[in-house]
Amino acid sequence: ALGLDSDFIHTIIEDSEGNLWIGTDNGVSRYIYKEDRFEAFALKADNGAQVRNKVTFLYQDSRSRIWIVANYQGCFCYDPADGAMVNFFSPKRNAPEYYTDETPISLRRMVEDQNGGFWVSRYHSSLLYAQEDLHNLSVIQTPFQKDYFSGDQVEQMWFLDGRLLVA
Repeated sequence: ALGLDSDFIHTIIEDSEGNLWIGTDNGVSRYIYKEDRFEAFALKADNGAQVRNKVTFLYQDSRSRIWIVANYQGCFCYDPADGAMVNFFSPKRNAPEYYTDETPISLRRMVEDQNGGFWVSRYHSSLLYAQEDLHNLSVIQTPFQKDYFSGDQVEQMWFLDGRLLVA
């Protein structure tokens, strides 16, 4: 298992320090490049939660914060500058994400725009937007259809020349 808590790897990113963040079916592990070693990421969030479930998405934003989406646990944001972690949308009930439109357990992907805002996709549901972090998410509506992305599963999002590209 190369020092990981699990052999089931779902997502990997490299942070600005050259470390690898590895999302598994049992939380997150990090490969610390300068020390040539793996470690479990077991930090507790502001609400006491730890990332323990299947991690489906990892993202590093322009402020070097690491965003972690974990099944049934919502989204975590770890800030290496102060060592703090926030848990957004910790769910109040336990239901498979593909059966519900509930934000806490339906997050899929996210991308930051040039203004520091976040675009967020959910399983089979609308795109959302928040200006700074994931507080106060708003549903994105197109001029042609209010819930254009309903029923879709957005696999990836990018920004190119100030435009959001959705796949």
